[in-house]
Amino acid sequence: MSQKAKASSMELTPQEDDTFDACGHNWTQEELEDLINFWSEERIIDRLESRRNKPVYVEIAKGMQVRGHNRDWTQVYCKIKSLRSAFYRAKDANSF
Repeated sequence: MSQKAKASSMELTPQEDDTFDACGHNWTQEELEDLINFWSEERIIDRLESRRNKPVYVEIAKGMQVRGHNRDWTQVYCKIKSLRSAFYRAKDANSF
């Protein structure tokens, strides 16, 4: 296979590019709302303040699976980390 053929076969189409990111496939609005609902529970917030958070992310992922979403704990961790980062970037950009 030529270099040009290899390069063109590896390029993402606009549709594929829109449906995948570092945390897996893009999250739907419903998935984000359910994630934020789980994440905003007081007991989850308290548990996320500790150093060992994997069991909390596993619990959130299981709760999301019960609601019909197919997300594992690593995707939940990545999305929460991404949302936190975006929040603090926006907060810093808007503070004077």
